[in-house]
Amino acid sequence: TANLAPALTATTRLSDLAGARLQDVATGPVNVTVGGTTVSVDLSQASTAGDVTSILNAALATAGSDATVGLSGGGLVVNGDSTQSLTIADTSGGTTAADLGIAGTVAAGGPLTSVSLGAKVTATTPLASLNNGAGIDPSGIIITNGSTSATITLAGPPALSTVGDLLNAINGSGTHITASIDPSGETINLNN
Repeated sequence: TANLAPALTATTRLSDLAGARLQDVATGPVNVTVGGTTVSVDLSQASTAGDVTSILNAALATAGSDATVGLSGGGLVVNGDSTQSLTIADTSGGTTAADLGIAGTVAAGGPLTSVSLGAKVTATTPLASLNNGAGIDPSGIIITNGSTSATITLAGPPALSTVGDLLNAINGSGTHITASIDPSGETINLNN
């Protein structure tokens, strides 16, 4: 019943995000304006959150700005230029900046933090990113089904680092419990 709310990591796929507008993330060009200089940045080749930050940071550096874009919890954060305002805007008809929650203007030195982009739980989601980056208790979980019980710890063996690893450990625990990711992408289902 708990929404596992993964934090963004560099490897979070854009296709696994609900987006700031809850309409997925459409990739395409955005305009970045620093002071009086506008640069068109093509995010159409970005497939992960790390790709987005790398491409935007390279464009900001090219524009002569010391602003940076990074990951913060479930979203992105734009740390503004130290001396001039910074604007990120969608091109005509585009929604990429809005989908990423970074459309707007940042005053010199100010931050712009997106809302949570709604990362979905997938088999490749790192366990450490669950619960908005707080992770889960490394001592693990105890599963009891009738008279059968199993303790599954993150230390293993083998060590568990992704949701897929955890699902495999539960499914192979001998407790006759089947674990799967809920179609909502928010929770894990345990079925007797």
